[in-house]
Amino acid sequence: MIQHYQQAILPQTLKVAQKAKHVQIHEDAMLKLANKIRESNESINTGWTELDFNYHYTGDAEKTAQILFLSSALNFSFWDGKAEELWAVNYQGEWVKGYWALTTALKKAVETHDICNAAFWTKITQDDLAQIFAGQNTPPLLEKRVEVCHNIGRTLLEEFDGQFSNVIKQANQSAVTLTNLVANHFEDFRDIASYQGIETPILKRAQILAADLWGAFKGEDLGTFHDIHKLTIFADYKLPQFLNALGVMTYSPELEEKINNYIVIEHGSDMEVELRACTIQAVHQLKVMLNNQFSDIQLDWWIWNNSFNAEYEQKPHHLTRSIFY
Repeated sequence: MIQHYQQAILPQTLKVAQKAKHVQIHEDAMLKLANKIRESNESINTGWTELDFNYHYTGDAEKTAQILFLSSALNFSFWDGKAEELWAVNYQGEWVKGYWALTTALKKAVETHDICNAAFWTKITQDDLAQIFAGQNTPPLLEKRVEVCHNIGRTLLEEFDGQFSNVIKQANQSAVTLTNLVANHFEDFRDIASYQGIETPILKRAQILAADLWGAFKGEDLGTFHDIHKLTIFADYKLPQFLNALGVMTYSPELEEKINNYIVIEHGSDMEVELRACTIQAVHQLKVMLNNQFSDIQLDWWIWNNSFNAEYEQKPHHLTRSIFY
């Protein structure tokens, strides 16, 4: 029986936000942000940007779906102790870091490895992955990434004939159903927290997979979803950093101290779940404040892109070592 995790994200994260002790949401600051968005000449993206298309593989439809599934499975934990130690990949003469290092590495691997084949994923070694990810430094949790490749490859072969497009087709053009299928069948996507007895689905990577399919295919073919607007934001590090910089979210002294001193916050701890749940709620409330003019994921993309501006990076983002983001 399929668990309807995605539909529970908003009601369950609201319960966390209402009980939160370490993170508070402020409507006055949110109103200022809403006005900033209204008055901005910068448009809110309605899909993928030119940068997205440049840094991702987009060719054959089946391969595109396969690569997006793999990149979403491996889209976690790129931070390291020092900025100069971050993993980077050279792409067209430019050193790209973080998620873009992942997508460009996989894009190049289409030409050099059997990277679109789920059977290859089940046999991939740490040396294989290190070769695919070759650049400056290596990404954290390389051994765990190998394990994730084995897991998703095995399940895809056993249950979906090795093709992620079969999962998409089973979703019947529903982003919500696709998110639930991925979270139910692939354990490494099952991003569900527990907060004081409250089961709290967050599903960052499963939802971003649906959104990226929609973006890559421009809402057509394997990216046709009639309910893309029902996805929530993708709770990570950068969104709460941005919201905190603008005073939309404020932290308890204990949480503030940990973040400012680069102290790792344990995955699944009250602090970490509050950070992610309140981020989801804050952006959803912002959407309502903007009269639902934009979807949660459009606001997510706008905030994420803007979060790299220096004015929002004066204080560090929180650090949590997890496979879920």
